[in-house]
Amino acid sequence: MNTNFTIFRNMVRVTILCVCTWFGYADAQPTGASAEEVEATKAMLRTTRDIQVVLIPNTPGYYYASNIGGSIINNFFAPTDPGATYVFGGLIFPAGTVNPSQSTYSVDKNNVPLTQAGSIGQWQCQGVRIAAVDFSNLPAPGTILEIPSMGFYFKNPVSDNVIFSSGFIRVSQPELSPVAFDGVCVIYGGLGSNKDAEGTHDWKVYAASDGTVLVNARFEKSITYARQS
Repeated sequence: MNTNFTIFRNMVRVTILCVCTWFGYADAQPTGASAEEVEATKAMLRTTRDIQVVLIPNTPGYYYASNIGGSIINNFFAPTDPGATYVFGGLIFPAGTVNPSQSTYSVDKNNVPLTQAGSIGQWQCQGVRIAAVDFSNLPAPGTILEIPSMGFYFKNPVSDNVIFSSGFIRVSQPELSPVAFDGVCVIYGGLGSNKDAEGTHDWKVYAASDGTVLVNARFEKSITYARQS
């Protein structure tokens, strides 16, 4: 393996591990866990190929900020030009928690409010827009809008558990309606229970009229998360 790439990969992993610790979804020193804690965590582990990410403005776990050149905006739906950079965060839930046909994604399919405490992790995305984005007048279907890099920081009481990916997001084709955007990301690494994560995952993005957003993600290969009690 190329030495420079190995150094870069290790630097990325260290940086992401620091971020994990910052958000509280990773234990920087997993070897400090007791044998009982480790066994209890193993019993909570689940594998899946599908998860959901929910973005609920003005709630814990959500954030959005975009540098549009000279100023920072916090409205995800505000128009932006090519070159705008952003950071975005939301909550991860098991597949099937939310129905895409709901009028709001702030609650689950049983109308129970979605909270950070009830989530299985935190999703973080940073990227750059390569096309002008105006939600009232989107570009033609198939237009690539953004080049994102993502982190899935799954909760785990005794060790880090993260997946990293990067790819593209585009305007969806009409036949995918009500999907607003879709895309594909390549997984380039992981930590903890997902240290061997590889392959790709796709995205389907739904936007509700109240400003909440749902993302359905399907992974090419199974991933691991800890079920919350």
